[in-house]
Amino acid sequence: MTTREVIVSESTLHPNSEWVEKQADCFVDQTAGRDKKPDIVMHDLDTKFTKEFTS
Repeated sequence: MTTREVIVSESTLHPNSEWVEKQADCFVDQTAGRDKKPDIVMHDLDTKFTKEFTS
């Protein structure tokens, strides 16, 4: 049986690129010790997703 899991992070009314990077760090921390790593990380083309986020 295959299942899906959603990892939810905190939200903000005023996101910026610094906030996005912080959320990415939290995501990595939450998934670091897993045997099966996430296959897909989805995001849109918002300018808040800087090169620091994608690298």
